[in-house]
Amino acid sequence: LYLPVSKALDSSPEEREKLTPLQRKLVEHLGKPAHRETGLRGRQLDVVFRRQDWRRSARALERKGWLTSYAVLPPPNVRPKTIRTVQLACQPEEALRYFDDLGRGKAKERRQTILQFLMKEPWPVEVSWVYAASGGNLNDIKRLAERGLISLGESEVLRDPLEQVAWTPPQIPELTKAQRQVWQPLQEAIRHQEAPEPFLLHGVTGSGKTEIYLRAVEETLHQNRQAIVMVPEISLTPQTVRRFISRFPGQVGLIHSGLSAGERYDTWRRARAGSLNVIIGPRSALFTPLPNPGLFIVDECHDDSYYQGDPQPYYHTVETVIDYGKIANCPVILGSATPPVALLYRARERGWPI
Repeated sequence: LYLPVSKALDSSPEEREKLTPLQRKLVEHLGKPAHRETGLRGRQLDVVFRRQDWRRSARALERKGWLTSYAVLPPPNVRPKTIRTVQLACQPEEALRYFDDLGRGKAKERRQTILQFLMKEPWPVEVSWVYAASGGNLNDIKRLAERGLISLGESEVLRDPLEQVAWTPPQIPELTKAQRQVWQPLQEAIRHQEAPEPFLLHGVTGSGKTEIYLRAVEETLHQNRQAIVMVPEISLTPQTVRRFISRFPGQVGLIHSGLSAGERYDTWRRARAGSLNVIIGPRSALFTPLPNPGLFIVDECHDDSYYQGDPQPYYHTVETVIDYGKIANCPVILGSATPPVALLYRARERGWPI
């Protein structure tokens, strides 16, 4: 947002003559009465000064003390989802006294049915349910509300992409000897909430890495902390998600590019509020605002999709999560059947648990 300062507003014609033509145009445009208080955003100036490098001129004016600017966040383009609800607004006995004064014919029958339905519901009910149960319509609801028999309201509904995912209670397998050797030091690190060197979980496909992930997440939840499990987008299958849901029902959130903006928005809000303890997703899941992260897992850490080259910011998830683990003081698990040679060399040189 660009705003003129007093030097620009009170400048004399002689002072403005020292500016370049584009700088004078910027000062004059921002100095108009309509723009003095509110200023103009960069995209608005893009329209006015199309195909002109006005930003370089604006920076020069800032250095001279003619303009000031600061960054502003655009308003969000997604909002909480709400539904219209209805509830009985009087005692059932009072509603019954109005039964014979609700209109005529079919309308009267529908309104009576609506009241009978609401008499059985102690909490606000979604309007569509009332319609389905009574055959009523919006006009019937309005008439009853005008009489003071019912009250209309709104209720927020959380958009959960996992709401319809079916799952069955898990059968937790016994750990093999190799898994126990891996699990013991990892369990100690989680219990003591330490941030040792990353654990490089090197095992072929089918060797049981996922069971180690699940137990690590379970131990993290016992410490009242949260976990982020990252997988390549191509590996984000319903089967993978279902395994975590079955082990941690009601605690899992999903983040990926295929979700709607509303689903991502609600998942982030639930995570920030502490309602979700396990987040699953590709590299973007790393930025989920968990209140107290206690474990980071990067499955198939060799996958190229963990590097973001476009759009900005450019980063590699593996390097970022290693630093994040140190900041959050929690273990990091890097799992792969074929870890990159550079990562494997680094792990051996620095004494990472492998």
